[in-house]
Amino acid sequence: MYSDSNIIFVVFAGLGALLVVIPLPKALASGNVGTSMLIIWTELATLIQFVDAIRWNRNIKNWAPAWCDFCGYFLTAADVALTASSVSINRRLYMIVTLHPRRHEKAFNTVVNIVLCRMIPSASIALQYVVQQYRFYIYEDIGCLPGVATVNLAFPLVWMLPLFAATVSAGYACVYYYHLPPNRHLPSFRHSTKYTTFSLFYYTHPSSRTMHTSTKLNGEK
Repeated sequence: MYSDSNIIFVVFAGLGALLVVIPLPKALASGNVGTSMLIIWTELATLIQFVDAIRWNRNIKNWAPAWCDFCGYFLTAADVALTASSVSINRRLYMIVTLHPRRHEKAFNTVVNIVLCRMIPSASIALQYVVQQYRFYIYEDIGCLPGVATVNLAFPLVWMLPLFAATVSAGYACVYYYHLPPNRHLPSFRHSTKYTTFSLFYYTHPSSRTMHTSTKLNGEK
């Protein structure tokens, strides 16, 4: 038997996993690395928690040690990856709004996005290993979670990394929001999304008519 709270969690986790993947093809087609990685990390993390909530419903038995090892490391990386993907999105918006000279350098921006969305989350796994007390923890109705010890060193190495990335992302967001023209509105759905800069705004933040037009022209060859 499932507890009422666990049934609700499983249902909403399943729905979330189905819904979050819907915009992924559009994001991939537009070349929007930050948004694509945000969707992918969210999808995988939601699926893992969906499966764990079913398998460890009202029990704490160590059914699959290898799976729990994977869950522990992945969820640690996902905590950092979600905020790092937000940094990638807001950094790109910042470069567009402020007309940064490197905003059209595709190779450079791709490398930066890969570092933010893939390499930094992977590095967080190595940092977790430094303060790892057990291979993983198993919680009833939740499943496998990272086995990080509650020690002082765990805060800068593990727990504060998502907060730091979120702070950087918020800084970029404040700057680009400050530079947006005052007459902001949602972009129309009838416009083409073949322009990378337009599709970036389309998936992240309502922009003004003036900014929408200028980024579309900048994207033309």
